[in-house]
Amino acid sequence: MTLAEFRRAYPAATFTPACRENLIALMPSPTVVTDLTGGHLALMVRLEQYAQLVTEFIGGRV
Repeated sequence: MTLAEFRRAYPAATFTPACRENLIALMPSPTVVTDLTGGHLALMVRLEQYAQLVTEFIGGRV
């Protein structure tokens, strides 16, 4: 998601301008993953696989 897309997706009615800018500053170049399957339920029913995937994801970005 680009900065312009973020600003369009989250109008001032959702976040105050200061809050929006703080969110942008928090993650100025986030990695966006679009091929997800399972959602939060995967954390509960496949904990070991979920933990491994998260570990690999984080390890590949540090």
